[in-house]
Parts: sequence; C-alpha cells; structure tokens
Amino acid sequence: MPEISFILRIEELRRDISAIDAEIVSLAGKRSAIAAEIGRLKAEAGLDVVDPKREEEVKACYRKGAAEAGLSPACAEALAEVLMEEGRRVQRNE
Repeated sequence: MPEISFILRIEELRRDISAIDAEIVSLAGKRSAIAAEIGRLKAEAGLDVVDPKREEEVKACYRKGAAEAGLSPACAEALAEVLMEEGRRVQRNE
C-alpha cells in the first residue's frame, strides 16, 4: 500500500492540474469571444470564415510552442484544431 505522503502529493498535484485546467478553459473562452468578433468583421467584409493560410500559421505557432514546452507536436496540433474548430463555429454564429 502506498505511503500517505505519496497520496497527499498526488492530491496536491491534481489540484494544480485542476487550476491549470480552469485557466485553459478561461483562455479558450476569451479566444472564442475574439473569434466571434473576427467573424462579425469577416461577415461585414464579405470574407469567408475559413482562412487556410491563417490556420496553418496557428498550427505552426502551436508546434513551435510545443517544442519549447516539451509537449508533443501531435498534442499541440490537436489543441490548435479543437480551438480553431470552435473559432469557426462562433464565426458562423452556430
């Protein structure tokens, strides 16, 4: 049976993860609000929601950030795709 100190440390680390998760969700919400504003401006200008060049720039930024943070490129790209999909959704007013 694990020592109590290991269990307490695991609980402490899980609290840290929960706090980080809350920050991630908050930042994703802020990103979504900005994407919605971009969508309004694109609609007024008659532009398409999807901008392949910009999406590739975002993915490249995530890949670079992943390398610097010790995160796998696949994980970074998956995060970028999820957030970009949410951006496209709010830009379409869905």
